[in-house]
Amino acid sequence: MKKGLIGLITAIALSPALANAQSYGMGAGAGLYLGMSAGKTEVESSTLDNANSLTGVNVDDSDTGFKVFGGTRINPNMAVEVFYNDFGEFSIDTPAASFTSTTEASTVGFAFTGILPVTPDIEVFGKLGMHSWKTDFKSNDGQSNDDDGFDATFGAGVALNIQQITIRAELERYKLDSDDVDMMSVGVAYRF
Repeated sequence: MKKGLIGLITAIALSPALANAQSYGMGAGAGLYLGMSAGKTEVESSTLDNANSLTGVNVDDSDTGFKVFGGTRINPNMAVEVFYNDFGEFSIDTPAASFTSTTEASTVGFAFTGILPVTPDIEVFGKLGMHSWKTDFKSNDGQSNDDDGFDATFGAGVALNIQQITIRAELERYKLDSDDVDMMSVGVAYRF
């Protein structure tokens, strides 16, 4: 609860910057933007690695995830972005024991993005932020467990600006306590 409250307070604290940010007139990249992306998510977890090493255990540590995001350029080389990610579902299946478990994961957060124009239409970027994550574990024998936390996220990518549209590809890592979720995605954003 306390970690979720910290995330909410951070979002509220950033809202004046988002609402009052000015467009710096830097061509295609200036102003507010909204977008979505989708791609492959993969979890790196010692629990899944240990289960995967056992005979007769099937581990599915990747899925398709999606992200909805919005942000603003606060100067020509910096943006602030907020996001919601659904990482999909990860599972462990043991057919011999008739046991199956699944874990769903999602997050909401913010990131500061450093932007370096390569050409007038192509930019590379790096991001660093924080996120409030939640996981839901369920198994076919009636076990269930929810977990949450507040951790760091970082990533890098490349963007192509075509008039009001940005097409971007990025690789991001989200810390979830001692586990990591990597997301490799392609997305599109509309700039206002």
